Amino acid sequence: MNILRNRKGMALGTVLILASILTLLGIVIWHYSSRDVLGAERAEKKMQAYYLAKSGAEAVAQYIITNPDNIDMSQYLESLIDASESHPVKLDEDIPGHFRVKVKRDKDNNLIITSIGIVGNIKETVQVNLYPTKSVPVIDVALFANSKISMKGSSKITGDVATNAEQPGSINFTGSSIIEGNLYIGANGEINKVITGSNNSVKGEIRKLKNVRNYELPNFPDFPSDLPHRGSIKADQYHLYHDGCYSNITVNNELIVHIGDQDRIIVTDELIIKGSGKITLNRIGKGKLYLYVKNKLEIKGSSTVNNDGQPSDVILYYKGNEIDLGGSTRFVGCAYLEKANIEIVGSAGITGHIITGGNHVKITGASDVHVRAIYAPKAHVEISGSGSLKGALICTSFEAVGSCTLTFDNSIMESLPDIVESVTNGGVSYEKGLWQ
Repeated sequence: MNILRNRKGMALGTVLILASILTLLGIVIWHYSSRDVLGAERAEKKMQAYYLAKSGAEAVAQYIITNPDNIDMSQYLESLIDASESHPVKLDEDIPGHFRVKVKRDKDNNLIITSIGIVGNIKETVQVNLYPTKSVPVIDVALFANSKISMKGSSKITGDVATNAEQPGSINFTGSSIIEGNLYIGANGEINKVITGSNNSVKGEIRKLKNVRNYELPNFPDFPSDLPHRGSIKADQYHLYHDGCYSNITVNNELIVHIGDQDRIIVTDELIIKGSGKITLNRIGKGKLYLYVKNKLEIKGSSTVNNDGQPSDVILYYKGNEIDLGGSTRFVGCAYLEKANIEIVGSAGITGHIITGGNHVKITGASDVHVRAIYAPKAHVEISGSGSLKGALICTSFEAVGSCTLTFDNSIMESLPDIVESVTNGGVSYEKGLWQ
């Protein structure tokens, strides 16, 4: 009997021990199973956060590189860099989490885009660098107008024409106006709606652009501030041998600028050339004349600048508001007008590149403009009367009236890199580097 009781007691103890072991094993299995589930959830959130962060950085990078809205990208970048981290951005209401983005610039002028993806309490950070590349704008057409083109009377363009315009009525032909070349409209435009008037006005083909074209102004340079001040010049006959800063330069007869292998640099508040006054270059070397004019620029009457020279010999920078080329004036050189509107009237003529940040350019009368490029991406350009332009034109909108002509000259690209990139520092674009 005692033996039986002892065996029952031993069996009960064995059952209890076995039950304890199974319970402990169950707890261990549950613990590791829970850890696996939590780990899987955490891994999923980390992956979601990573792709959110990368999506945010990619979106900002692509907007900067492609500039689809054709905005002033330099100004936009400065606002991004000055701003703090962005507000939380959700990709979609059904997608958990959000991202925040910050843009900064390093000492080498590279852009660093940092994006943080957040899902629950999980954060993932990615970075991508954008490297600046000097870009010479592609100018392969007689005319590029970003928004509207209007041709009236017997106006004529010889060469291809392109526009980003997609809105109905953006391009209008009346009279016997003609394009002797192809016409390219915006990628999503409907040809029969974008163009009004006669399609017979286009002698080539009507096609669609594959991509939006963007043209930005190059950086306008700072004026030299370390030149000796030399007072004013009122030149009936004056020889200029040295660099200098002047309050006023007035040319009634002739100003002869002597240039060797070094560039000659002149800064003045006002430059006035009137009557039959002329600026002549005596070049015995490879140097150029750099003219920096702050407030007032007048070239009138039958006055000339570098009349017997080459356009690349003279580089003019002008900070004032207006420039008026009238009479039978002749300017042979390249000009960058920071914000000035320009009007070329009468029998005035320009030979060389013109870059302007102004909003209006007018060529009228018997004006004769043999430019390599008029680069005015913010301006409405009007050519009227018997005004003529040879080279290429970049603008935001264009109007041709009367018997005016625009003729493409494809030799412009030979010297455009020198003027747009080297001389004016070029428009800066960006290319994407490696992800981090």
